[in-house]
This record gives sequence, structure tokens and C-alpha cells, in this order.
Amino acid sequence: MTKKSDLAPQLLDAMEREHIDIDLALRVLNNYNSGKYNRVKPLVAASVPEIDGKSIIDFRDTIDFSIEKKTAADNLAKYGIDPLLLDQAPEKNGLIILSRKFLENIGLTLLHRTAFGVLNGGSASSYIDHKRNQSFDKGLFALYENEFHIMEKISRDRSKGITPAFLQPDMTPGPDYLELKLRSLCIQGLKAHRHAANAKPGNAGIAMVPFFQMTSLLTDQSVQAAIEKYRQSPLLSEFFQEGIFSADRIHTGVQPLLTAYSHSSKAKKKEIFSTAYGKQNSPLPMPGGHGQNFLALADIYRKLHHDGIRFAYLTNIDNMGATIDTAAIGLMAVTDAQAGFDFSFRTPIDIKGGILMRDNSGKINAADIGAAISFEEITQAEAEGKHILFNCATGLFNLDYLVKNLDYIIEKLPMRFSDQDKDAGLYSQAEQITWEMIGLVPRPLVFGVEKQRRFLAVKILLEGLLTSGLKLDDPAFPANESGTALRALGLQLHEGLKEKLQSDYGMKLENGRWAPKTIAEIRREQQ
Repeated sequence: MTKKSDLAPQLLDAMEREHIDIDLALRVLNNYNSGKYNRVKPLVAASVPEIDGKSIIDFRDTIDFSIEKKTAADNLAKYGIDPLLLDQAPEKNGLIILSRKFLENIGLTLLHRTAFGVLNGGSASSYIDHKRNQSFDKGLFALYENEFHIMEKISRDRSKGITPAFLQPDMTPGPDYLELKLRSLCIQGLKAHRHAANAKPGNAGIAMVPFFQMTSLLTDQSVQAAIEKYRQSPLLSEFFQEGIFSADRIHTGVQPLLTAYSHSSKAKKKEIFSTAYGKQNSPLPMPGGHGQNFLALADIYRKLHHDGIRFAYLTNIDNMGATIDTAAIGLMAVTDAQAGFDFSFRTPIDIKGGILMRDNSGKINAADIGAAISFEEITQAEAEGKHILFNCATGLFNLDYLVKNLDYIIEKLPMRFSDQDKDAGLYSQAEQITWEMIGLVPRPLVFGVEKQRRFLAVKILLEGLLTSGLKLDDPAFPANESGTALRALGLQLHEGLKEKLQSDYGMKLENGRWAPKTIAEIRREQQ
């Protein structure tokens, strides 16, 4: 067992200077060397699960969800919803049939008991990296190069969450990702107030849906400064003046830093990697993956639950499609599910990433193409009429379940080590992946969603420019096979972005720019 006293004083000093959580880093190291992580095996897909309409549901448009009336009534009673509401639902074969509209109405009554969170600890460095963007498509990079450099200059040395989420039609930068997320929650606050049983007239008593985030030591200061400035933002200033946008509704947890460990080629037992860039007693600070949110946000999850919040969304800051879906909240309440996860139906360009699969134990989980299942197996499953669902990295948690099981999830969520060969040297990185918790949940729901509505994720700047609809009709747009597929994808994603901006983000197109609607305009649309 490695203790602090076993480390060189110079190394300890360097780890402290780098803000590494030494106790946590040593706990991970000792857990690995003691064999505690030996149970962590690679995920292997035994099969592709069918959409059964019970736990895996086609959630794109029309929904006809069947459930026993007594079961639904008992579940709704837990949230203070009158079971007589279910008398309005049609019955068939002894079951009630709940439509999307019906589920949305249930979800609307629970908006005031819902929170929304984002993983917001990443910097924009890899997002604007030239090599990474060029490798996406060299022809597209050449076409977008001028706009790329404009957005790159704005985004450099910033947290990704406070960089422009899209390029305006007039070629100017749009609002920040975080700015838009907060605006959407203020708009949801208007909805929640309108549907509250004891709502007061006017704007009195309206508050944004509670927001929480996991930042990092590298990004937290700049993110907090941006939130302060948003009070004067055209998107949020009116909400601030009305008392709807408030810092009291924003909760932040800072992700602790781990360190890099020795490469697997060095020895069976690992040590602290201490020769970064060839320098002795030089550690390499590393985040421990987004799965650390359950540790970093544990107190926030508990506080929200204590304050009466019962449902909490969690998603990546860069997914513009991830907003509150009241139908999903309604279904969570009716079924008393422990968690629900968005998975999008595969499109022709979806050839890598995490998909929904069933493992040898019969549990559903998310696992990567290639590592857990071959692309040939995927095409075979599609030939058999099965749908392939891609992980959207968006979860909706029942806080009754999550808070009760936080310690279990933190302990059982797999810690995976991956060898790296980079400029800093040969080392291994330890990470927990949030969405592997799907396999830990006894009764999860899977929402089969449409990519252009729910999964507008932007991992690199080129994707963001494509989603912005940049030069899709330009004769110079790449005309090869990959270019044709990219253009089709761009058209699809751009339509999704426009729909999201108009609806969930409360924007309107004026003089070649997306501008915020007033509160009065939004309220009229909600009637």
C-alpha cells in the first residue's frame, strides 16, 4: 500500500502545486494494486435489445405507453399527483394508454420538482485543435477555414461551455452554450409557474428550474465569472430583472484532479507517474472522467433532494439538443423508474461511439462499437429489423433512487485504465465513465429519440460550423462520398438547431441573427 510518506517530498510538493487530490489519487492507486478493479472487465455485447415499448421506448413522436392503472396511480401518488387524472386516459385490454400529450401534462406538474445539470469541466483546447478538426474532413476544413479561425480565436484559452454554441447566419458568433442552457431553464420556469396549482398572477414567484454543474479546477473561475456577466446578457437580462434568473438557483461542484499512473509496460503494479516531459518528480494532473460527477456533485444531489427536487437531468454542456422533455419526466413518474437515458436512432454516418446493447447477464448498457460489438454485427442486426440506438450522454435520474445509492454507484462504477503514449511520456490514465452506470440501475428506461432533436452534440469546432448550416449550398462543398454524407448530415442537424432555438431556447430570427424573444412573447406562446 502506497502512502504519502512513500512519495518523494519534491513529488508531493509538485502534486500540491498542480492541485492534485493526493488522497484520492493514492486511493485509486491502492485500489488498483490490491486487485479491487480486477472485476472491471471489457463490456461485450451479447445482443442488440429490441424496442419493447416497456423499458426501451420509441420516443420520437407518437407515444402510446401501456400500463396497469393501479400501478400508475400508486406511482403518481408518491409525487402528490391525484390518481383521478388517469380516468381521462383511454383503456384497452385492462391497461390505460398514455399519449405523449398526457405524459407531457404529468411532467409539467412536476417541473417545479425537476433540476437540470451539465458536465462543464472541459476546456476548448481539443475542440479547436487543428489536427483533430482536419482529420474530421480535410475538404470541409479547407472550406470552413476562415470561419474556423474566427471562432478559434474567440474560444482559445476558454472553458468550452463559455464559447459560442453556433455561428449566426450573418457570420458573427452566437451565444455561449452555458448562456443558452440557463435561458432554457428560465423559460421552463415560466412553464412550471403557469402549471403550478397555486400560481400567482404576473411574474411573482417565478424561478428558473434549478441548475447544477460540474466544473474543473481549470475552468471553474472563468465559468463563475461568465455567470456573473450573464446578468447583462441580452438572453438573460430580462429574466434577471424579473428575479427569475438567480444565482441562488445555480449549484456548482468542482471535479477533483487525479494524476497519471505508470504505463502497463513498466510493471504489473502501478506507481504515480512522476517523469512528465522527462523531468524527475514531475506529475501529470488528470481528470478522472465524467463519472466522477457522482462524487463531485454528491452534496448537490443530496441538497436538491432535501429541497424537494425529485428528478435531475444530466448532460454534456455541448449538446444543444439536450433540454428538458416533460414527457420523459411524466413517464419516469408513471413508472417510478430509477433513471432514464436518451439514445438516438442510428443514421448512416453513425459508425463509431457507444450503442445500446445487452450483456451476457441480460442487463442493458452502453458500449463502444469495435470494443464491445463489431460494425458487422450491427449491420446484421439492422438486416434483421432491429434498431441500433446511439448513446446521447443524457440521463434523467430519479433522485429518490440516486441519493440513496450514491455511495454504491461511486464504488461500483468501473474505473478503467488506458495506456497513453503522448508528449508527456508513457503513462496510464484512470477514468470513470458516467454512462456505464446504466448497467448498475436495476430498472432503467431508454428513450429512443431523434438525433436532430436531442443529440446536437459538438465535439469539435468543425461539427459546430456544420450544425450552424455554414456553406451547405456552396458549390465548393466537398462533392466526394464523405462530403455528400456530411452535407446531408449538416442539413439535418441545422434544421434541428433552428427548431431548438425557436422553441426551447426562445429565440427568433431577425435581420440575419438569432435574437431572444421577450418574456411577454414567450408567455403568449406558452398559452
